[in-house]
Amino acid sequence: MIKDPFAYSAQHKLRFASPRGELTDEDLFDLPLTSTRGISLDSISTTVLEEQAAAPRKSLVIKETTTNVAADVKVAIIEYVVAYKQELASAKEGLKAKQARIAKVEEALLAKDEKALTKASRKELEAELAELKS
Repeated sequence: MIKDPFAYSAQHKLRFASPRGELTDEDLFDLPLTSTRGISLDSISTTVLEEQAAAPRKSLVIKETTTNVAADVKVAIIEYVVAYKQELASAKEGLKAKQARIAKVEEALLAKDEKALTKASRKELEAELAELKS
């Protein structure tokens, strides 16, 4: 297998077939993982996997044909882009969960502060108010 699929793709000017025309590797990063309308990484991967299966290896002695190598590289690139986009989505979800937890903890702290204020005596509250105003 090729060490750097992106370098191979650039050197051989590989393109990915789509209903909108030929796409480059860079274009793949702009596509959603799935889509009910339009193109997605899922629909592109289906086409590339069909391309890969259409040129099966016929010999264990003779190296793979250029068509197989190109299809294998395309599959590797799509796998990379899919993994990258899934990692981004996961990180985004983790950040949302963390932000939600921070908001809940801040609310709990405010509630504790409110409770502490209501338990304080009148003299303590007046003393704090006088200190704050000075």
